[in-house]
Amino acid sequence: MAGAACRLAWVPCAAVLALSLPACVPSQFVPFRSQTDESVPAPPHPAVLPSGERQPSAAPQQGANVLRVPTPEALEERTPGFWDRLGVDVDLARDDFRQFYSPTVLGELGLGIGAAAPLANTSADRTIRRWYQERIKREWLNPVSTVASIGGQAWMAWPLWMEFRALQGKAGEDYYLDGGLYEWGNRSLRAVATGYPPVLALYGLLGASRPSANDSRWHPFQDFHGVSGHTFLGAVPFLTAAQMIEEPMYKVPLVLGSFLTGWSRIHDDRHYFSQVALGWWIAYLSVSSVDRTQEERAVTLTPFTADGPGLGVEVRY
Repeated sequence: MAGAACRLAWVPCAAVLALSLPACVPSQFVPFRSQTDESVPAPPHPAVLPSGERQPSAAPQQGANVLRVPTPEALEERTPGFWDRLGVDVDLARDDFRQFYSPTVLGELGLGIGAAAPLANTSADRTIRRWYQERIKREWLNPVSTVASIGGQAWMAWPLWMEFRALQGKAGEDYYLDGGLYEWGNRSLRAVATGYPPVLALYGLLGASRPSANDSRWHPFQDFHGVSGHTFLGAVPFLTAAQMIEEPMYKVPLVLGSFLTGWSRIHDDRHYFSQVALGWWIAYLSVSSVDRTQEERAVTLTPFTADGPGLGVEVRY
């Protein structure tokens, strides 16, 4: 009985002793981890570097896809250079040739040759020459004729200089459509380049002689004056300007001026009328071909998708 009482007294004493232990002793609790968690490594913690320092990035492995951000210089549009602008001129000249050497224009050239044939191969050319030299020609017109003849060739220096400056970037990028002097010079040079090959070909194919030989008939490959080259060159700048102008009060004087060099060749007794007429006709066909190219280039079709698919039309005049 006494032993049982001692054991019961020991229980409260043990409880008081447990409560009096210090609370700062940490308890070692081990969290539960499943078998799958042990196979997955914990992500590494990023290293904290002092302020102002940047962790070097690892070099990309060979063959890896690397996203490269373009620099502002690469995003800027490249400015066209001399050869780029010359390439545009070559493209325009190609279109001019396509227009001139089409069946329609070649047919019109054939009509001009057919109209000149009866004048040259009959007495008509010689009659016109005799009429002008004996009844119309005046001595005081000689200086005017000389200026017209020389000016009909020297005018090309101006468009050549303007075109050279334009190719250097001194004019706008669309200078061949500016409606001013640069377009006039560009179109004139292209008309000369387009029409001069048939002029050279007809020199020998027709084989006509100058009035000094007193024979206007065609003798293929016996002479080289079947067409007046001076008339062709002298008519181009006036006809080009007339094509660019709509007002009749300016267009009519320019068309009349296109006959000035041809008149000087007749006045100076250097060509028959049929030869002058053929030179002017080829100039007209060349200028008209260039004008059709200009009309095609003046219309630009631009697709856009701002408010849905569509097509924009830009007309420059």
